[in-house]
Amino acid sequence: MAFNHFFKFLLEHEPKRNLNLSTLISLGVTSMMFSLVFIVLNPRIGLITFFIGLILTIVPFGIQLRNRNQSRMGIPVELNETWELIRWMAIRRELNHRTHPELRALLEEIAAIRKTTLDALASDAWKARSKIPEGAQAIKDIEAVLREAIYDSIFIGRHLFRGKGQREATFAKRCGDPKFGRHALESIGQIRDEMRLLSESALAASTQSDLRVNLVKQRLDALVDAERELETVSQFDATD
Repeated sequence: MAFNHFFKFLLEHEPKRNLNLSTLISLGVTSMMFSLVFIVLNPRIGLITFFIGLILTIVPFGIQLRNRNQSRMGIPVELNETWELIRWMAIRRELNHRTHPELRALLEEIAAIRKTTLDALASDAWKARSKIPEGAQAIKDIEAVLREAIYDSIFIGRHLFRGKGQREATFAKRCGDPKFGRHALESIGQIRDEMRLLSESALAASTQSDLRVNLVKQRLDALVDAERELETVSQFDATD
């Protein structure tokens, strides 16, 4: 199973390209280059052109950097190193074959469940509930649980990606060992199962009476308890 929904989840954390900012940066760099010529002919105009180009370069670049940092504010600090590795693999179009096959399937399934659930939360029934504080909070809680489920799964399975410098043949051999990453994969499988139940509850609540919302609340409470139990799982030796 190749990544699709999981890849889209990654893209949600990437800053949107702003062509206007990129154009300003290019214009600024060009202005600074021309200023070198103007300095010889007219030092005053050359200096003015240089500083204008400098401003056109620094300000848009700073805005792009800020947007990039803001787009990643929700990523847990402990996930930064693994997240950068995943980005590196995705940019090189190597994410699929650098990920343990079972982990790849689980991450894709959890991401697909998240997409299905978010679509359910966009239904008229849930939109109506969002007008009251309790309904709006329930939606926020569900969205947070779905997001954290993927973060937790990545963290638990962080040693099941083939990092930089690791030989492909060695990684493939390890993936062929049923014991490799077994604890992590089983834990992520539990997260996947809980996400299924939550999604089913949210889907039911999007088409039936508000009584089904109580089931969603029960699922959320159960997920909180399950997450506490899984906190110790992430401490397993990364070389299991």
